[in-house]
Amino acid sequence: MSLSGLLRVIGFMAVTMSGGSYGITFSVPEELLREVQAQYGAAAEQRLRDWQQIIVQSEPGDDIEKLVQVNGFVNRAHQITKTLHWQRSEERVDPLQFLINHAGDGQGFAMTKLFTLHKMGVPLSKLRIGYVRAVGRYLPKRAQLPVAQTDSGQSHTVLAYFSTPDAEPLILDNLDKRIRVASQRPDLEPVYLFEAREMLLPDTLLSSLPTEKPHYVVKWQNLLPNLKSVHY
Repeated sequence: MSLSGLLRVIGFMAVTMSGGSYGITFSVPEELLREVQAQYGAAAEQRLRDWQQIIVQSEPGDDIEKLVQVNGFVNRAHQITKTLHWQRSEERVDPLQFLINHAGDGQGFAMTKLFTLHKMGVPLSKLRIGYVRAVGRYLPKRAQLPVAQTDSGQSHTVLAYFSTPDAEPLILDNLDKRIRVASQRPDLEPVYLFEAREMLLPDTLLSSLPTEKPHYVVKWQNLLPNLKSVHY
């Protein structure tokens, strides 16, 4: 079976359901690893094995250590842009394909980090996918990255971590690869935050994102939906 066919058979949700919190086995099927090695080489296969080890060896403990480990691992990939507009569709960003290609757009980086941290036991209630506009010093040169540009900046995606509902979030990004609190990222204008569960579960997909220019820089905490219903 071809790699694309095997990925369709296994599917994103097959890997999603194969592991989770502590005590549950997470594994990338050996058949898939063999196909990856045959079609993409030993380096791609090793990336998947390293990714699996990061998840399997994770233990209960400090979330920050996990954020640092996952952010560094995923950010080794190369930035590309597949579309001119950030959007959600039925074609889900698949961490397996992202790691095989070792490349993706901001959405791919953020979703791979989200999925991996979820498997390592970081509560989904603390994680949000952030739709932002990137401006300033970390904006890639258009000659290198032909992404959608607007008067207010470049559409981009990051992962936000809230230790508590009213805490200043930590931003995991691939433009500035260092994890920083939101106040240290004046180059990002937050537009919308999605709950992590919405991004991982197929029956809660949204068809589109807001695309209007924000009239002011929104406070990250003000974007959190249904705070009273989120249990930390």
